[in-house]
Amino acid sequence: MSVTILMPAYNGAAFLARSLKSISEQTYRDWRVFVGDDGSTDDSHAVIARSGLPRLTLRHNARNIGWAQTVNLLLADVDTEYVAVLHQDDWWEPSFLATVTAMMDRSPASVLAVTAARVVHPSRPDAVWGLHQGWPTEQGSTCPSSVAVSLLLPADPIRCPAVLARTELYRKYSFDESLPYACDWLMWLRAAVMGSVEVSAEVLANYQLHEASQTTSLTRASLTTIDLLRMIEVLRTEWAGGREPVKDAIGKLTAGITDEILADAGLKIEGGDLAGAEVQLRFARAIAPSIRQSVLGLAGHHGISLLRLPLMASLSTPITRLGRRLW
Repeated sequence: MSVTILMPAYNGAAFLARSLKSISEQTYRDWRVFVGDDGSTDDSHAVIARSGLPRLTLRHNARNIGWAQTVNLLLADVDTEYVAVLHQDDWWEPSFLATVTAMMDRSPASVLAVTAARVVHPSRPDAVWGLHQGWPTEQGSTCPSSVAVSLLLPADPIRCPAVLARTELYRKYSFDESLPYACDWLMWLRAAVMGSVEVSAEVLANYQLHEASQTTSLTRASLTTIDLLRMIEVLRTEWAGGREPVKDAIGKLTAGITDEILADAGLKIEGGDLAGAEVQLRFARAIAPSIRQSVLGLAGHHGISLLRLPLMASLSTPITRLGRRLW
């Protein structure tokens, strides 16, 4: 086998069949699957058994420990050249593995291969994300290390199901279990520092968002922000002593995370969660590296104060629309 597919699963009976079917339909056949059941209490086991997927090994956690730790445990048994992580609610197009393995085989210096990913949400239009939005693939599929780092500092356009990695990446770094939301962004940054990244603009992965997903739950509780702030400190330590991979890397990362926090505050204002928006704005103002971001944070606080006035309730929609444009 040359590819090991790792699938952390927790109460995923509603989605697992689709994910497993997308593996069985891959045109590239040199793979095996490790599924880590993270203490599921639904029918996940029965769904996995019914799939009849060959070369599948099911491991069980005695209790729920989270997806990052589950994947790290599965990684201990990987002895293939490449690794892909496919979450239970995500799925691939049939040519995904054939495309990314071919790119990696052609470019032994590259640590990752990434495709575009379709982001699917039940109540929003589909969106497409990927590193191709910053690296025009007309220049070739190989995005140099320094360019990939620069593209990943202000935001994370890479979705986990869109990634194939060399196993050596995970031998050097495990997923940071203290950062359940940001550990994949941290991993892609570390990978880009290690070497170049292969990029495809084809939409070959599908990333499912839904109300029961961990990402949605963490965002709703504003815990994503805590993760992002911790990630800054992890990399500040890692890159101390002149080891920043590009000039002002921490400054660019902080600016990008501040923009993300401000954007989340805007969405919370629009959704009527004024208390949650205030928390986000305090975080943003505490780390904002630019005057523009500080001003936006202050304006957001004043906007919330206005929205709390009874006479201003009718203006909530135009105020939030203006805020969205400013952010």
